[in-house]
Amino acid sequence: MLKKRKILHYLKINYLLFLFLLVGLAFSQEVVINELQSLNTNTIADEDGEFADWFELYNSGSTSVNLEGMGISDDGDRLNKWIFPAVMLDPNEVLLIFASGKDKKIQVTHWETVIDKGDNCRYRSGTSEPPATWRQKNFDDNSWAEGPSGFGYGDGDDATSLPVVMSVAIRKKFTISDPTDIISLFFHIDYDDAFVAYINNTEIARNNIGTPGIVPPFNQGANNWREAEIYQGGYPEAYNISGFIGLLQSGENVLAVQVHNYDLNSSDMSAIPFLTMGLQAPPDNPRGLSDYISLSLPNLHTNFRLSADGEVLYLTNPESHVTDSVAYGEIPNDLSLGRQPDGTDDWRLFDEPTPGDSNTSTGYMGLTPNPIFSLSTGIYSEPQAFSMSYTGNVYYTLDGTEPDETAVLYTDPMLISKTTVIRARAFESGKMPSSIITSTFLFEEDLHLPIMSLTTDPKNLWDEQTGIYVKGPNAEPDFPYFGSNFWQDWEKPIHVEFIEQDGSFGFEADAGIKIFGGWSRGFDQKSFAIFMRRRYGQAKLNYQLFPDLGIAEFKAFILRNSGNDWGNTMMRDGMITGLTNPLGLEKQAFRPVVLFLNGEYWGIQNLREKINEDHLASHYDLDPDEIDLLENNAYALEGSAEHYNMMIDYITNNNIKDSVVYNNLTKMIDVNNFIDYEISQIYCDNTDWPGNNIKFWRPQTSDGIWRWILYDTDFGFDIWSQNSVTFNTLAFATEPDGPDWPNPPWSTYLLRRLLENDTFRINFINRFADHLNTIFSSTQVSHHVDSIKAIIKDDITRHLNRWGGNYQTWELLVTKLKVFGNLRPGYVRAHIRQKFNISGEVNVKLENVNIEGGKLKINSITLESAKWNGIYFTGIPITLQAIPHAGYRFDRWTGGSTSFEESIQIVLNGSESFYANFIPDTSLVINEINYNSSPDFPAGDWIEFYNSSLIPIDVSGWLFKDSDDTHVFTFPESLIVPADAYIVLSRDSVKFSASFPSLPNLVGYFDFGLNNGGELVRLFDSENHLIDSLTYLDELPWPVEANGFGSTLSLREPLLDNSLPESWEASVVNGTPGKPNMGLTLIEADFRDVIPEKYKLGQNYPNPFNPDTHINFSLNRSDHVSLSIYNIQGQLVRNLVDEYKDVGNYSIYWNGLDQSGRRAVSGMYIYQITVGNESVSKQMIMMK
Repeated sequence: MLKKRKILHYLKINYLLFLFLLVGLAFSQEVVINELQSLNTNTIADEDGEFADWFELYNSGSTSVNLEGMGISDDGDRLNKWIFPAVMLDPNEVLLIFASGKDKKIQVTHWETVIDKGDNCRYRSGTSEPPATWRQKNFDDNSWAEGPSGFGYGDGDDATSLPVVMSVAIRKKFTISDPTDIISLFFHIDYDDAFVAYINNTEIARNNIGTPGIVPPFNQGANNWREAEIYQGGYPEAYNISGFIGLLQSGENVLAVQVHNYDLNSSDMSAIPFLTMGLQAPPDNPRGLSDYISLSLPNLHTNFRLSADGEVLYLTNPESHVTDSVAYGEIPNDLSLGRQPDGTDDWRLFDEPTPGDSNTSTGYMGLTPNPIFSLSTGIYSEPQAFSMSYTGNVYYTLDGTEPDETAVLYTDPMLISKTTVIRARAFESGKMPSSIITSTFLFEEDLHLPIMSLTTDPKNLWDEQTGIYVKGPNAEPDFPYFGSNFWQDWEKPIHVEFIEQDGSFGFEADAGIKIFGGWSRGFDQKSFAIFMRRRYGQAKLNYQLFPDLGIAEFKAFILRNSGNDWGNTMMRDGMITGLTNPLGLEKQAFRPVVLFLNGEYWGIQNLREKINEDHLASHYDLDPDEIDLLENNAYALEGSAEHYNMMIDYITNNNIKDSVVYNNLTKMIDVNNFIDYEISQIYCDNTDWPGNNIKFWRPQTSDGIWRWILYDTDFGFDIWSQNSVTFNTLAFATEPDGPDWPNPPWSTYLLRRLLENDTFRINFINRFADHLNTIFSSTQVSHHVDSIKAIIKDDITRHLNRWGGNYQTWELLVTKLKVFGNLRPGYVRAHIRQKFNISGEVNVKLENVNIEGGKLKINSITLESAKWNGIYFTGIPITLQAIPHAGYRFDRWTGGSTSFEESIQIVLNGSESFYANFIPDTSLVINEINYNSSPDFPAGDWIEFYNSSLIPIDVSGWLFKDSDDTHVFTFPESLIVPADAYIVLSRDSVKFSASFPSLPNLVGYFDFGLNNGGELVRLFDSENHLIDSLTYLDELPWPVEANGFGSTLSLREPLLDNSLPESWEASVVNGTPGKPNMGLTLIEADFRDVIPEKYKLGQNYPNPFNPDTHINFSLNRSDHVSLSIYNIQGQLVRNLVDEYKDVGNYSIYWNGLDQSGRRAVSGMYIYQITVGNESVSKQMIMMK
């Protein structure tokens, strides 16, 4: 065949127009790309139920073509990106291929259901344990009953009726000629309430019960209730078990299924198993696919996807020559680009794609441009002229209906003077209609909350048969009207607009809407769930819905009617979960808004996050497909319950009191999160829990641990009665034998077992006390309630006028929340004492004597104030911790404890007060001050700082000030003070340099003087924390030699309190800037002292000591000296001296820190001096 000229087809949608850039293609062969869709959101699902991109090949010739060896690619440099298998394409035949990235080439041509509804099976009612071998192929089941599949009771459609039992065991044998003929294998089952299935004694699937691999006993109940589907018109649950094809054997095989009831009080039970094989060719006498199963034949799938932004798609022959190609631009979702007629050179845009079929639907040359509105969505105070710019004809509606050519034709501008929603669409001959443009114009709306406007075709809400807001024809007569349309899982298209509280426009989007919630669906004002999906235009909403939440991407959100609190406070759940903000629990963000529905005021709704895997993924930066999310009794909403069930089995089969077992458990569960979650539910008295409204999750990682999610708490805070404030919810949450609702045994099991462990129990009691003293204190609850009341109070009257009620009643209901918060702590403390046999309560008072020096913690509470008091329990150990700020160190506790340890544990039998004392950390200290030079040595004012620590200190951006805050010297960037080093600041660079030339550690000049009459001098770090400060004087008891007589103020020892005058002495004449201090009196003593007769090591003083001491030694000759401290094991603790020393008497200071800068522990130490080759040792004791 001659190769003819190729011409590239190019389609680009720009400003919603088709531009055909290249036309007229001839082919080297008859097979061509006939249609493609690069953004499939709802057009056609593949055999996995997923909506992947797709394209078609069409044979325009007169003979069949084998596609084997041909290639398809979206990369001109890799033309053979995906190679076709042996597939025959007949003349005028269309072949659909999914560009999904799944890379599938093996085709199933026939589905054969070998076990179907109505097939006779052997079965055994679960009144006792079946034989252990009943799941095996060779088990003799002749003694079992036989009946048609459709086992159960209570639904009225059971082919084989069962008595009320906890389980039924079912066996069905089937024969296979050759297992290698089987390409795919599916197990389907319709069941109520749980099942485990086996092929030839190997488990292949289970749901709603136990742990995979562990055979459940016959009388084990399902984790949760589950209703069968087929009798309601639904389909059985599907499991792709192709991975188990290897279990099948030539000849006889057996499918064994055990279906479990929830309990013996259950009203019904169902068991209908199916087994279906995917084959390359039909068997002899085929029965085909069951009528109850929906399985499509698998398609070919490429190993790449089509770009939604546009690209070139190449078709090549087996010799890798391009035989056809098409270039396309961005195509709107669920539209396709195709040849019309098939195989010709004319390309069209289709709004009714025909994947796998001939392109016979109406084709268009492009899209009509969208009409442009003269006004933007917003709030207006005066009538506004409104007009539209457009091409073709524009039709519009005012009631939310999607406009078509039967709507009102726009001809002239109009005046808008009341709240109006306009929807418009442009139509142009030969082109597809434009998108629907929607805008809401609000007039004279005195609103103070953000505004959410929802617009949809009214029939989506109110149609008797299909509307999601109405009862419809099948509603039950009693609340909450089960069977109503609003109980169905129906989704309708919606247009969303959002206006911020200040009137600025937030966002708009096309989305999907469902009715949301439980029993609150029965209320007149209902909750909505809003879903962003590709088929509506965008898969995510890129907007920060909640200003205080650092997330600006949402796949869904909720407009909640306040749940059970509807008609009450309209804020209960948001208020309760908001109380727990300091605990870091997973919960839904909360923001009240005003809703307009098709332009009609709809009242206050609470904007909330939707809890699902996407919510968790966005909060924790995870892949939503790598999350286990469970609810109630370990029912998997996402991922798997396997890890959780293994954890429960571990708890059940081990002694939780054993510390090793408990420590292992802390690697499976976030203990503090679980405790805080339980405490929050118990405190607020949520009695629609724990057997309901419970969700928990973990990331699917090796170290992923379980955390709990707080939501739907609106049963709490005394919603139903005046007495629930006294209710013992702690006993309720640990009840071992509660009813099926609200606190069945499974729901209290984890807390009950964990409380058997002493460590957990003490932590639980203390954290409960902590929270009652802080976030659940009456003061905090009252303030929190008032803060939310203030948000909605200006809009609540109009809401109540819309739905019923009055402001005075609403205020009483809000006050009732505060009354609960005021009374609840006392009752809960009594419940704790009763539960744990605690004799009484104690008052703990804490005072931070120097709050600038640090902060205090009691158990889990970090205190911000200087004085604090709280209530704890007799005999329960509490932990106090002192945490120094930079520049300070902890000195000691006084009052109820005199410990020097930063962290102490106290068991109280009575009320106590504790005082924490912080003192400046002298690591970087003001070490020498020259405030008045002598006339004979006019060096000017200067000040020296000393780093007494063992590590360098970065002082970049630190501040030196005197008593005037406007007098500031800022240390230069990248300034590092080495360990045991000095830096100097000078006021007058000329005078200082003349007096001390070439001083290497002079770092800068300050432009203010040091007062000759005394002054406050201060050192701050870069975050303005005070590091050191003192006020010197020019008179006694301060050294007066520094006041113009040639000396400086010289600190005797770096770790002395330099705010005290006795810590200072007069320096040698002119001072020692940038060098170790030398006191004037010591130099005079050296002149008077005689040379020591021999070298000597003195006893340290004081001894015992805490935390510091001095060591004296004398040298009668100049030599190398080493002075070191060792512990009683002989390990080096600190080297104090290691240098050449002259003859003289020395006093060495030890601050009690080891070589790494850590505080040495209490005990006996040995200090040793070595002079030359001679050594002497002595002992000393550190006591705390």
